[in-house]
Order: sequence, then structure tokens, then C-alpha cells
Amino acid sequence: MPMVIEEKKISVIIPVYNVNQYLDICIKSVVNQTYNNLEIILVDDGSTDSSPSICDDYAKFDSRIKVIHKKNGGLSSARNAGLDVANGDYVGFVDGDDSLESDAIKIMTDTAIKQSAQIVMMKMRNVSEGESVKSVEQSGVVSGKLIENRIFLKEICTYKNSCSFCDKLFDRKIFNTYRFREDRTNEDLLLLGTIMLENDYDIYSVDYIGYNYLKRNQSITHSGFGKSITDTVYNCADLINCAKRYKPDIVQYLQMLLLYQIRTFLILMPKRYIREKHSDYLFALNLLKKNKRMIWRGFFSFKDKMFLTMFLVSKSLTKKIVGEK
Repeated sequence: MPMVIEEKKISVIIPVYNVNQYLDICIKSVVNQTYNNLEIILVDDGSTDSSPSICDDYAKFDSRIKVIHKKNGGLSSARNAGLDVANGDYVGFVDGDDSLESDAIKIMTDTAIKQSAQIVMMKMRNVSEGESVKSVEQSGVVSGKLIENRIFLKEICTYKNSCSFCDKLFDRKIFNTYRFREDRTNEDLLLLGTIMLENDYDIYSVDYIGYNYLKRNQSITHSGFGKSITDTVYNCADLINCAKRYKPDIVQYLQMLLLYQIRTFLILMPKRYIREKHSDYLFALNLLKKNKRMIWRGFFSFKDKMFLTMFLVSKSLTKKIVGEK
């Protein structure tokens, strides 16, 4: 007897924070999926605009929608709140200012079942603010490939693959153990890296552009120096410690990623961090010293290799490099 794929329930978690101008498009893209057996969880993370009422209005007309209103705690906190109530067999994530193509969930769900995959990944498309999105029509069988666990870990360390949770569908059982760390940003790298290091999950990648990522002008990832830059250094350090315990052969790749993030931190940090011996600066500098042998083995440009080396050999030169900020 053929398997009835539609029996599987998919939980889609949508964190919402002050995205009223984008939220309608986002929710409609999920509500109108060609796969119908959905549990759509809208998590209002203390929004101060009209986002809460938009969520409530949609819930009145679609019984698949659950709305959670909570105090602002950040993206990780909102996702965790969604995970706490999710009842689906699989879980997906969509940010409140992004959108899905209409077949995205069906294609990933079909693939997850047919391939017995704990994690399925599709392709993501960047959309600039104000740009109209034209759907990509794809017919017939969608091709794909299995990416072995360690290969995928190496690829996210060298920016050859995505560590985002938004372009993936996960077996719900994974989150019986794991949650997003709420005191850190760049949480996707930290949690996905931890899951992949502590388990032997492979990822099945489908050749389908199903996620539209909006590159907002004011987003965290485009705002220069700040907590997100600092947290990535700490996240990489945590992943290295995890790899040493579970997959020592991946340590060198994480060290290269760490050095790249240290490079970004040192370039963007205020000059006063050196003068004041700021704890974040000292932490990054100490890691740079510990991993200095990897500088010339990394995937950096010659200029970046020289930059990191100079930080180690001359404090006075370091201050000049950083500049007056």
C-alpha cells in the first residue's frame, strides 16, 4: 500500500517582531502552501507595532494558526517558545519578514519521507528590500543529493553551505534535546553546528529555490560592529570545544572559521577596546594566539593573513590598523 505523505503534520514556526509591513506576505506564503497539513505557530515577541493584531486576525480565519504573545526576548527566545508547543512530525522556520515559494513545504516533506532524512535543505534566494519576487516555476521531479555529516560541517566552516534554520526542515525529535541559546545572536551556526557535531545526521539537499530571504537595510546582519560580531567569536570557540569531544577531525575547519570571525571582530571593533583591555578583545586575542598556526593554512586572502599576523607581532601597529573609532 503506498505511503500517504499528507498524513505527516508540519509545524512552521514564525517569530514576529515589529514586521507589520512584511508580515502579510510572510503569513500568506505559508497559509497558501500546496501542502495543507500544517500547524502554523506565530510567535509575537513583544511587538510594539500592529504585528500582534495581524497575527490574531489571521488566526480567526485559519484554524491551523496558533498565536503566542510573549515578552520580548529575541529571535532565539521566540523560536524556543514555538518549539515548546509544536506538535508536528517535522518542524520548519520562517522569519517574519521572509516568505516561502508555494511548493516549498511539500517538496521538503516528500523528500524527508522518501529519503528517511532527519534534515532536508532547500536553496535560499536573497531579495533586496523593495524588490519584487518572481516565483520560480519548477515542474517534474526535483533532484537532490545527500550531504554526509562531516562534509556538511566542513562546508559551513568554509561558507560553502548554509547554516540557516530557515532553509531546512527538521525531524521534530531533534528538538526533544536541543533549543536555541537565548543569550547569543548568530544562534543558527551555534545550534546547527552543535546538532551536527553531537550526532551523525546527514542532510539531504534538494535543488529547489524555496525560501525568499529579505535583506533589510536595518537588519542585525547589516548593522556593522555589535553583539552579533562578538557572539560569533564565542560561538565558534564553543563549537571547537564540542568538536574536540565528538569529532576531532572537524576541529581544524572550525579553527579556520574562528580565525575568520576574529579577523572581522578586530577590523570592526572600536579602538578603545585595545586601550581599555576590553574582555571581548582579550578573549579574541587569546584565541588568535592559541590558533596562530592555522592562519597560513586558512582560506583567507594574503592580505587577511598578514593582518592577523600583524596583530600578533606589534601592539603599536595594531592600534594604527584598527584606526580611530
